[in-house]
Amino acid sequence: MNSFQLNEKTKSFLWEYQLFEGDLIQQVQLQHRLELVAAFGIQKGMRVLEIGCGQGDTTVAIADAVGESGSVVAIDIASPDYGAPLTLGQAAERIKKSSLGERIDFHYEMDFDFFESPIHLIWRYYPIVHGISSNQRIY
Repeated sequence: MNSFQLNEKTKSFLWEYQLFEGDLIQQVQLQHRLELVAAFGIQKGMRVLEIGCGQGDTTVAIADAVGESGSVVAIDIASPDYGAPLTLGQAAERIKKSSLGERIDFHYEMDFDFFESPIHLIWRYYPIVHGISSNQRIY
């Protein structure tokens, strides 16, 4: 059987936010997401729009990167009742109870045509990862 070692960044995240406890698969996926977020150069204070947030697995990594002065608007076209083993709504509630919760605004069953504030980065994880990064308002 193969073993997987979590790096210090992932261990620190897990300790600080108390998410994904006892779920090795989620922890390994979190480590990958933290590395992706770092590669995109997300900075403290940014406002990020995440399209297709699902159960918030990447959302929490983005929220950590933007820090207390930043924010994440996380949207998904699905209903909050969709998903398993947790529904999207249940997962969002769990995240909102963590210290990351104040940085995240979840929206379900909607598209992204309602923004008035500047967006610094648009993030879409599935089916492939890509981002549009700018220090300027892009939407």
